[in-house]
Amino acid sequence: MGLTCKSISHIAIPGLYSLCYFDFLLQEETYVISGPIEVTTANYLAYAKHHRAVRHLRINHQTCFRDRNLGVYPSGALGNPRLHNLRAPSKPVPNNPVSIFNKIGPLLPRFTALTTVDLRNHEYTPEAALRQIQTIQMILASCPSLKDLSIQINCDSQVKLLELNTLEAGHHPDQNYPRLTALIIQLTETCYDNNLEPVQNLLNSLCKLLHHSARTVKRLEFGFEVKRLVDDSDCSPWYWPLRGGQSWVRLDLPLVEAACLDMRQGGLSGLMISEYIHFDPTKVKTLRLTNAEKILDLIKEESVLYASKYLAKFTNVEVIEFWPLVDSTWLHGAFAARRSIENLKELRVLIDGLCLLPGSVRFSLLLEVINKYGSQHKAQVLNTTNPCGLFQDVVVVFQF
Repeated sequence: MGLTCKSISHIAIPGLYSLCYFDFLLQEETYVISGPIEVTTANYLAYAKHHRAVRHLRINHQTCFRDRNLGVYPSGALGNPRLHNLRAPSKPVPNNPVSIFNKIGPLLPRFTALTTVDLRNHEYTPEAALRQIQTIQMILASCPSLKDLSIQINCDSQVKLLELNTLEAGHHPDQNYPRLTALIIQLTETCYDNNLEPVQNLLNSLCKLLHHSARTVKRLEFGFEVKRLVDDSDCSPWYWPLRGGQSWVRLDLPLVEAACLDMRQGGLSGLMISEYIHFDPTKVKTLRLTNAEKILDLIKEESVLYASKYLAKFTNVEVIEFWPLVDSTWLHGAFAARRSIENLKELRVLIDGLCLLPGSVRFSLLLEVINKYGSQHKAQVLNTTNPCGLFQDVVVVFQF
């Protein structure tokens, strides 16, 4: 019986303890910590005991807002609460090392087999971005086995710029830094205007932290989204400050072979990548552009030319994906850049099935691209299952 129990335990433990997660819920200016290690002290000790089984770590910060009718609910479930008539906590919530960092800190060095970390921040307070940066700093210093790092940060326009600018990732010669193979960075800014300086400072801080660990990255995903708190008509033009002589760091990723770039906001993601994240486009084999929109302030013909020149840099790419197709600009640009991309084998386009009702804009886009390029490039129309299960997404594959 004892041998049988040991055998079962040997099989069960990796499954039971492979994932460790913390949910920090900011409610009424007090953190409520949940997760498997918070149920009982015994569970906490069990994770400390079976630390070698932990492969994946997820840390989630989110804010609860109180509404008379809805009660208390997490912001992450319903999007940005500031876009609704809700009341946020009346006072900023300071970093609380007792409830956050001291809870995670003692366990991290024990997770010697940890390979994946997923950090999500749905807090809408000026301190949220700073706290996320500090969490990243702690993980990189404690988990040298880490391979895949996913970072989602909400950057409030009132973020403490001075504290972000003064944050330094101290380099210690004896420090055993992780050698990352995959890096995902998703930035969201809640803004009252078009001043991108808070995002610029946040990106600079991330580059400082990741400088020693990211040179081995082979798969890169980067995205940026603005959630406006005012109407577009009330906003000034986009303001992207010049970096000048300040202490700016550029993240060098010489080994990237697969890139997924979110091109919403009319090319702002491309601008951020060009200034802060460097990778060699000639080494990229697979390129995915998500939410690729028409370039800001350009007419369609100029946007197509811009897209063509941008894609022509990826001279050795074999597969280009538009996931999903929201505008035909970048697709036309890809075909225009075909002469510069000699190794291109496939161009894949996904169109959301929920948007494919006859007469809709997406339906017209689908007909446009098939009619123009379908016969020449042997287009295949494939159906895939939509997550909601109601409609099937459509994937159009062009062969070269």
